[in-house]
Amino acid sequence: SRKNLNPAEKEIHAIEYGTIALLYAQAKLGQVVGNGECWTLGHRAFQQAGAQGAVKYVFGTEIARGKKGSQNAFAKARVGDVIQFDATRFSTGSGWFQAGAPNHTAVIESVSGNKVTVLEQNVPMGGAVKRSTYDFSTVSDGIYVIYRAYPQA
Repeated sequence: SRKNLNPAEKEIHAIEYGTIALLYAQAKLGQVVGNGECWTLGHRAFQQAGAQGAVKYVFGTEIARGKKGSQNAFAKARVGDVIQFDATRFSTGSGWFQAGAPNHTAVIESVSGNKVTVLEQNVPMGGAVKRSTYDFSTVSDGIYVIYRAYPQA
């Protein structure tokens, strides 16, 4: 079992693992990682950084959780963190789209307020790693969880 990390330990892990995880994901742009499933990119990025990989869609230690109307969910997010979408629906002026049916995984590349740029694969199904930006101020349903890499056991 994992011990609970204090905020200072979480920040150390952001520095220790985050940049390496992000660089790995960026290097894979245009390629299909592993079996092509979305979670494989985050899993392999964490492993490449020397951290523990995913365990049943849990990617390290939880940093934040958000849903419709969440404020500051990304205030503590750092590059190389993983976001796990759980049937997260985004409403736009022309309709809506959903990330996760029910789950979708992406590696955070940058955060600017509610706009988060990620690296993800299997979007569309079978798609290679690509860069996408999500505007979380348009979330209308579902949840999302931000995870930070955790040391190997």
